[in-house]
Amino acid sequence: MASSWSSSNSMDLGGRRGEGSSAPIPYREGPLEYSPPMMCKCLKKVARWISWSNDNPQADVTSLQIRTHEGGCNFWCWFDPRPSPFLHELLVDLCDTVWALKRQNRELMNQLANAALTVEEHKGEVTVLRIEMEALAKEKEEGSDVLRIRLSRVEKELAVYKVMVKCCVVFVLGIVMNKWLLG
Repeated sequence: MASSWSSSNSMDLGGRRGEGSSAPIPYREGPLEYSPPMMCKCLKKVARWISWSNDNPQADVTSLQIRTHEGGCNFWCWFDPRPSPFLHELLVDLCDTVWALKRQNRELMNQLANAALTVEEHKGEVTVLRIEMEALAKEKEEGSDVLRIRLSRVEKELAVYKVMVKCCVVFVLGIVMNKWLLG
């Protein structure tokens, strides 16, 4: 049942340095889950609440304030005696440290969430760039294939031209030899 009792059910009894009205640590049990039961003047079981105020830190962590909220009954009492000045300051400092760590954790979680969003944005950019790069590589490959085909055609044409030039040279030499021998 302790898991169902949230840390936001703390009572604000004034003088607190903490963050809002929630407890710096979660309750281990609900306000009516204790024994032996303590009864108020109305013969109802009273609820135990932890005081997180800096004025009454004896109730912090280990102490419980017993109070009721129903029927107009005004019964309440402190469950534990007041702590020494050293324990008082220690409990206040521990509570402040818990709040500071929770605040730091919240900030780090926000930074982590922002970093995760940035990573997702960059993943999208990388995907777009990869697609563009693959398209350019494919385009260059196709261009390269076209150039190979052209080069092959030019090489064939060059071979044909060489044969034609050789034929022309042989023909001209034949004419020159024919005129020289006949003439």
